Amino acid sequence: DVCSSDLSEDPVDELASIINKTVRRGGVIVIPSFAVGRAQTILYYIHKLKTEKRIPDIPSYLDSPMAIDATELLHKHRSEHRMPPQLCAAVCQAAKYISTPEQSKRLDATGVPCIIISASGMATGGRVLHHLKRYIGNEKNTILFAGYQAAGTRGARLVHGEKEIKIHGHL
Repeated sequence: DVCSSDLSEDPVDELASIINKTVRRGGVIVIPSFAVGRAQTILYYIHKLKTEKRIPDIPSYLDSPMAIDATELLHKHRSEHRMPPQLCAAVCQAAKYISTPEQSKRLDATGVPCIIISASGMATGGRVLHHLKRYIGNEKNTILFAGYQAAGTRGARLVHGEKEIKIHGHL
């Protein structure tokens, strides 16, 4: 599945539904995400859904050095925003941080249901491309676009139903 949020329902409910359907199929959820802001919002939702036991406690990964840096800044400056410190700490620990390219490549070999949040949000570059190559052709997996997709980007083409896209020069 390739899907994007149309905000027709509560985003938390929509995310729970997508994750649960994918896990029932034994699949992986890949979320191309903007590193600053969107990735942290997704971590918040995942934490909330796991805490409320609305989704299974499957492994979650944040695979973007910039998103990791932004998340660490959110945690470091807990007094600068409205999220209570204990909640902020829990949200920032909602996913395992994937720092190296080698760790990122190992994610594609696990074969177990998990959530991978990876940059770039429009699938124009970055580590997410490797995850797309690995997971996009299998119907049990879901690629979830959770942000704006500019015309002409891979993300926009996928969201609009394009069946073949080039990644690293290959279809």
